[in-house]
Amino acid sequence: MAKSAKYLLIGSTEAYSGKSATILGIADQLQAKGITIAYCKPLGTFLSSNQGSTIEEDVQFITDILKLPDNMVRSPLLFMDAQTIEKRLGGQDSTDYRQSLQDYLQPLNSDVVLVEGAATLSAGTLFNLSLPKVAQTIDAAVLLVARFHSVLLADALLFAKQRLGESLLGVLINDIPQDKLSRVKTTLKPFLERQEIPVLGM
Repeated sequence: MAKSAKYLLIGSTEAYSGKSATILGIADQLQAKGITIAYCKPLGTFLSSNQGSTIEEDVQFITDILKLPDNMVRSPLLFMDAQTIEKRLGGQDSTDYRQSLQDYLQPLNSDVVLVEGAATLSAGTLFNLSLPKVAQTIDAAVLLVARFHSVLLADALLFAKQRLGESLLGVLINDIPQDKLSRVKTTLKPFLERQEIPVLGM
């Protein structure tokens, strides 16, 4: 891996929590400060075919919006499709993906590498590429994006803290209904911060 790079891993507690929008916001702020960024998503999940090749829709979307050059973007290390999973289950794929992940990131020479995690903390465990394992492998700080459904979100975030430990930089609580915002600010946020889970945005 590029020795000068810092890795920020953006994960979530469930699918469709707002990781891509969060990445765009962070990237915009970093670029405005003259900080060079690169982007990758090791586990591909949203596949589409384009002129005979398979592409990851999130990667294409973020690359286009941020106008990143090719040498600052990496396509997924692997795609979480049925064929890939069946090969792993059947023993045809015994790859050490922790080493593959380090090799995968090696070409990205920027100040900060934004790494988009899978939909949940456990996704990718079959390949040693779960969110906690990726964070550990590349020594990344983790920003969790969590969609608000109820104050039971505290449960999921406490579990995430247990799994991620000191790697957890903080959380962004997304999609809070206006009539719940005051209660989240006065109840949930102080509780989480007492548990050493910084709330970086709501």
